[in-house]
Amino acid sequence: MEGANLLNNKGAVTWIENGYQTAVLSFQFPENYSFGISEIPDQLKMMENYNEVIHEFIQDLIHKGKIDDKRVYISGASSGGGAVLRFVMQYPDFFAAALPICAKDTLIPLSQPYGLAYKFNGSLTLSDQDYQRSYDSINDLMKQYNITNVPMWFVQADNDPVCTSYTSKILYQVLKDQGAEDNKITMYSDEEMKQAGQMIYHSSWVLAFRDKEIMDWVYNQKKQ
Repeated sequence: MEGANLLNNKGAVTWIENGYQTAVLSFQFPENYSFGISEIPDQLKMMENYNEVIHEFIQDLIHKGKIDDKRVYISGASSGGGAVLRFVMQYPDFFAAALPICAKDTLIPLSQPYGLAYKFNGSLTLSDQDYQRSYDSINDLMKQYNITNVPMWFVQADNDPVCTSYTSKILYQVLKDQGAEDNKITMYSDEEMKQAGQMIYHSSWVLAFRDKEIMDWVYNQKKQ
Protein backbone atom coordinates (compact mmCIF):
# COMPACT_ATOMS: atom_id res chain seq x y z
CA MET A 1 0.00 0.00 0.00
CA GLU A 2 1.45 3.35 -1.04
CA GLY A 3 2.09 5.55 1.98
CA ALA A 4 1.67 2.72 4.49
CA ASN A 5 5.01 3.53 6.12
CA LEU A 6 3.70 7.07 6.74
CA LEU A 7 0.20 6.36 7.98
CA ASN A 8 -0.36 2.81 9.23
CA ASN A 9 1.61 2.98 12.46
CA LYS A 10 1.59 6.79 12.83
CA GLY A 11 5.38 6.71 13.18
CA ALA A 12 5.86 9.66 10.86
CA VAL A 13 2.69 11.73 11.03
CA THR A 14 2.43 11.62 14.83
CA TRP A 15 5.18 14.22 15.18
CA ILE A 16 3.35 16.71 12.99
CA GLU A 17 -0.08 15.90 14.38
CA ASN A 18 1.17 16.55 17.92
CA GLY A 19 2.54 19.97 17.05
CA TYR A 20 6.28 19.35 16.98
CA GLN A 21 8.02 21.85 14.71
CA THR A 22 10.05 19.39 12.70
CA ALA A 23 10.62 17.84 9.32
CA VAL A 24 9.92 14.11 9.06
CA LEU A 25 11.56 11.73 6.62
CA SER A 26 10.12 8.23 6.36
CA PHE A 27 12.04 5.52 4.53
CA GLN A 28 10.69 2.07 3.68
CA PHE A 29 13.23 -0.74 3.66
CA PRO A 30 13.01 -2.51 0.26
CA GLU A 31 12.12 -5.90 1.75
CA ASN A 32 11.63 -7.33 5.19
CA TYR A 33 14.64 -9.03 6.66
CA SER A 34 14.98 -12.31 8.52
CA PHE A 35 15.31 -12.90 12.22
CA GLY A 36 18.99 -13.55 12.66
CA ILE A 37 20.03 -11.01 10.01
CA SER A 38 23.31 -10.58 11.91
CA GLU A 39 24.31 -14.04 10.69
CA ILE A 40 23.05 -13.58 7.11
CA PRO A 41 25.80 -11.58 5.35
CA ASP A 42 23.81 -10.68 2.23
CA GLN A 43 20.87 -9.28 4.18
CA LEU A 44 23.07 -7.42 6.66
CA LYS A 45 25.07 -5.88 3.81
CA MET A 46 21.83 -4.77 2.14
CA MET A 47 20.77 -3.04 5.35
CA GLU A 48 24.16 -1.35 5.70
CA ASN A 49 24.04 -0.17 2.09
CA TYR A 50 20.52 1.16 2.53
CA ASN A 51 21.55 3.00 5.69
CA GLU A 52 24.45 4.54 3.79
CA VAL A 53 22.10 5.92 1.12
CA ILE A 54 19.76 7.39 3.74
CA HIS A 55 22.70 8.89 5.61
CA GLU A 56 23.98 10.55 2.43
CA PHE A 57 20.50 11.89 1.67
CA ILE A 58 20.16 13.46 5.12
CA GLN A 59 23.70 14.84 4.94
CA ASP A 60 22.77 16.57 1.70
CA LEU A 61 19.79 18.21 3.39
CA ILE A 62 22.05 19.31 6.25
CA HIS A 63 24.53 20.86 3.83
CA LYS A 64 21.66 22.72 2.15
CA GLY A 65 20.64 24.18 5.52
CA LYS A 66 17.32 22.38 5.67
CA ILE A 67 18.10 20.23 8.73
CA ASP A 68 19.82 21.06 12.03
CA ASP A 69 22.74 18.63 12.28
CA LYS A 70 22.53 18.78 16.07
CA ARG A 71 18.92 17.59 16.13
CA VAL A 72 18.64 14.53 13.91
CA TYR A 73 16.52 11.79 15.49
CA ILE A 74 15.73 8.25 14.42
CA SER A 75 12.78 6.05 15.30
CA GLY A 76 11.28 2.84 14.01
CA ALA A 77 9.01 0.03 15.13
CA SER A 78 9.32 -3.75 14.78
CA SER A 79 11.53 -4.38 11.73
CA GLY A 80 12.11 -0.63 11.70
CA GLY A 81 13.14 -0.74 15.35
CA GLY A 82 15.75 -3.35 14.59
CA ALA A 83 16.98 -1.23 11.69
CA VAL A 84 17.28 1.74 14.06
CA LEU A 85 19.75 -0.19 16.20
CA ARG A 86 21.94 -1.04 13.21
CA PHE A 87 21.73 2.51 11.87
CA VAL A 88 22.94 3.95 15.18
CA MET A 89 25.74 1.38 15.29
CA GLN A 90 26.77 2.34 11.76
CA TYR A 91 26.68 6.11 12.39
CA PRO A 92 27.08 6.62 16.16
CA ASP A 93 27.98 10.32 15.93
CA PHE A 94 25.07 11.28 13.70
CA PHE A 95 21.98 11.16 15.91
CA ALA A 96 20.89 13.32 18.82
CA ALA A 97 18.56 10.56 20.05
CA ALA A 98 17.03 7.25 19.02
CA LEU A 99 13.64 5.68 19.75
CA PRO A 100 13.70 1.96 18.88
CA ILE A 101 10.28 0.41 19.45
CA CYS A 102 9.62 -3.36 19.71
CA ALA A 103 12.89 -3.87 17.85
CA LYS A 104 13.31 -7.00 15.76
CA ASP A 105 16.54 -8.98 16.22
CA THR A 106 19.44 -7.35 14.42
CA LEU A 107 22.18 -7.68 17.03
CA ILE A 108 22.25 -11.44 17.56
CA PRO A 109 19.62 -14.10 16.81
CA LEU A 110 17.27 -14.26 19.78
CA SER A 111 13.70 -14.83 18.68
CA GLN A 112 14.06 -17.93 16.55
CA PRO A 113 16.82 -19.85 18.41
CA TYR A 114 14.81 -19.70 21.63
CA GLY A 115 11.38 -20.16 20.04
CA LEU A 116 10.27 -16.60 20.83
CA ALA A 117 9.30 -15.43 17.32
CA TYR A 118 5.54 -15.36 16.73
CA LYS A 119 4.98 -17.35 19.89
CA PHE A 120 1.39 -16.80 20.99
CA ASN A 121 1.22 -19.60 23.54
CA GLY A 122 3.58 -20.63 26.32
CA SER A 123 6.38 -18.90 28.19
CA LEU A 124 8.33 -16.01 26.65
CA THR A 125 11.01 -16.16 29.34
CA LEU A 126 14.65 -17.09 28.78
CA SER A 127 16.36 -19.33 31.30
CA ASP A 128 19.08 -17.69 33.38
CA GLN A 129 21.69 -19.56 31.36
CA ASP A 130 20.27 -18.48 28.00
CA TYR A 131 19.92 -14.90 29.24
CA GLN A 132 23.57 -14.82 30.29
CA ARG A 133 24.66 -16.34 27.00
CA SER A 134 22.71 -13.71 25.09
CA TYR A 135 23.96 -10.91 27.31
CA ASP A 136 27.57 -11.98 26.76
CA SER A 137 27.10 -12.13 22.99
CA ILE A 138 25.54 -8.66 22.80
CA ASN A 139 28.13 -7.29 25.20
CA ASP A 140 30.94 -8.63 23.01
CA LEU A 141 29.27 -7.16 19.91
CA MET A 142 28.79 -3.71 21.41
CA LYS A 143 32.43 -3.52 22.44
CA GLN A 144 33.11 -3.13 18.72
CA TYR A 145 30.93 0.01 18.56
CA ASN A 146 30.70 3.21 20.53
CA ILE A 147 27.06 4.16 20.99
CA THR A 148 26.99 4.80 24.74
CA ASN A 149 26.76 8.54 24.10
CA VAL A 150 23.64 8.28 21.92
CA PRO A 151 20.55 8.84 24.10
CA MET A 152 18.15 5.98 23.41
CA TRP A 153 14.69 5.26 24.77
CA PHE A 154 13.80 1.60 24.31
CA VAL A 155 10.08 0.76 24.16
CA GLN A 156 8.43 -2.64 24.02
CA ALA A 157 5.72 -4.79 25.52
CA ASP A 158 7.26 -7.07 28.11
CA ASN A 159 5.47 -10.08 26.61
CA ASP A 160 5.85 -9.20 22.94
CA PRO A 161 5.11 -12.49 21.14
CA VAL A 162 6.42 -11.35 17.75
CA CYS A 163 9.81 -9.75 18.43
CA THR A 164 11.23 -10.75 21.78
CA SER A 165 11.63 -7.96 24.31
CA TYR A 166 15.01 -9.39 25.30
CA THR A 167 16.59 -7.53 22.38
CA SER A 168 15.61 -4.24 24.02
CA LYS A 169 16.14 -5.30 27.62
CA ILE A 170 19.55 -6.85 27.12
CA LEU A 171 20.90 -4.05 24.95
CA TYR A 172 19.69 -1.47 27.46
CA GLN A 173 21.48 -3.33 30.26
CA VAL A 174 24.65 -3.87 28.20
CA LEU A 175 24.90 -0.17 27.33
CA LYS A 176 24.24 0.80 30.94
CA ASP A 177 27.00 -1.55 32.10
CA GLN A 178 29.31 -0.07 29.46
CA GLY A 179 28.75 3.44 30.79
CA ALA A 180 25.66 4.83 29.02
CA GLU A 181 23.97 7.34 31.34
CA ASP A 182 21.21 8.90 29.25
CA ASN A 183 19.21 5.88 28.10
CA LYS A 184 15.68 5.01 29.19
CA ILE A 185 13.49 1.94 28.83
CA THR A 186 9.74 1.36 28.98
CA MET A 187 8.33 -2.15 29.12
CA TYR A 188 4.54 -2.26 28.93
CA SER A 189 2.70 -4.86 30.95
CA ASP A 190 -0.04 -7.06 29.49
CA GLU A 191 -2.60 -4.96 31.35
CA GLU A 192 -1.26 -1.71 29.87
CA MET A 193 -1.43 -3.18 26.38
CA LYS A 194 -5.00 -4.39 26.96
CA GLN A 195 -6.09 -1.01 28.29
CA ALA A 196 -4.73 0.57 25.11
CA GLY A 197 -6.84 -1.84 23.05
CA GLN A 198 -3.88 -3.92 21.85
CA MET A 199 -4.72 -7.59 22.21
CA ILE A 200 -1.53 -8.76 20.50
CA TYR A 201 1.26 -7.34 22.61
CA HIS A 202 3.53 -6.34 19.76
CA SER A 203 2.12 -2.95 18.81
CA SER A 204 3.80 -0.98 21.59
CA TRP A 205 4.24 1.94 19.19
CA VAL A 206 0.56 2.75 19.75
CA LEU A 207 1.27 3.52 23.41
CA ALA A 208 4.65 5.13 22.76
CA PHE A 209 3.33 7.64 20.24
CA ARG A 210 0.60 8.66 22.70
CA ASP A 211 3.13 9.24 25.47
CA LYS A 212 4.04 12.92 25.61
CA GLU A 213 6.91 12.24 28.02
CA ILE A 214 8.62 9.96 25.51
CA MET A 215 7.93 12.24 22.55
CA ASP A 216 9.08 15.36 24.38
CA TRP A 217 12.22 13.60 25.60
CA VAL A 218 13.24 12.70 22.06
CA TYR A 219 12.44 16.15 20.67
CA ASN A 220 14.38 17.93 23.43
CA GLN A 221 17.63 16.03 22.87
CA LYS A 222 20.39 18.04 21.19
CA LYS A 223 23.99 17.23 20.38
CA GLN A 224 26.60 19.48 21.97
